[in-house]
Amino acid sequence: MYNQGRKFMHRRNINFEIECFKDVNNNHYVHPFYKPNHGHLFLSGDHTSMIDYILKNIIRNAVNGFHERELKMIIYSTSIKEHSYSGLIKYLKVPIIERSEELIEQLSKLKKMMMNRYKTFRQNKSRDIKSYNTKVLNSEITHRYMPCVLFVIHEMPSSNEYLETINGLVYDITQQSRAAGIHVILSTASAKDTMSPLLKYNFDGIITKIESIESSKILLSKELVQLAKDIEPGTLMLCGNSGHFRKYIITHNEFRVMLH
Repeated sequence: MYNQGRKFMHRRNINFEIECFKDVNNNHYVHPFYKPNHGHLFLSGDHTSMIDYILKNIIRNAVNGFHERELKMIIYSTSIKEHSYSGLIKYLKVPIIERSEELIEQLSKLKKMMMNRYKTFRQNKSRDIKSYNTKVLNSEITHRYMPCVLFVIHEMPSSNEYLETINGLVYDITQQSRAAGIHVILSTASAKDTMSPLLKYNFDGIITKIESIESSKILLSKELVQLAKDIEPGTLMLCGNSGHFRKYIITHNEFRVMLH
């Protein structure tokens, strides 16, 4: 069915493997194989078939790639039950929260969990979740295996009443939680209205469909804004950000890749 296109691997602090496919009807697909230990990921753009296709596969591959004890996933969404992959979510038995108040409560719990995990690491002379779990498996310490946590925010709430609190909690978590095995995927159609500009620096990868340079500025560095001037609208972009921007710009029309 699919003719496999090029593969691109970003090996730094995170690993994103991107496969480009062209089907028999010449439709193009970009498929990121994402695992929860790969870092925080941001998807921007309306929930078109492309964005939903990516998110569906991220969720499926994340769950299928891990043993039950290795991963816990939570999804915040007010509309995911209406999407084509709601059956997949139900099948995978992933809990869904739907109210903004519940989102704040869950993010607060994640932040507390993060701090408690780092305290546990210090007590057991472990650098991160990987070294801690290695000691558990080798019976060096008598504790339970610590699972990764993947929190998916399917759409940022639009209510101004909660945005500041939510942005603050997401900022704290995404800035500090990687070594604790807590990772966030955030998807929104209106980044300009719902997302703090500082948040973009905490995400390891950004996937966005460029509608216009102006509307993309909140997600892109000055260098990327300049670079994006040469990119036609409709391009799907993946930016790998590890301390500084390393860019993969993928046009799903030409499979053109630019690495900086």
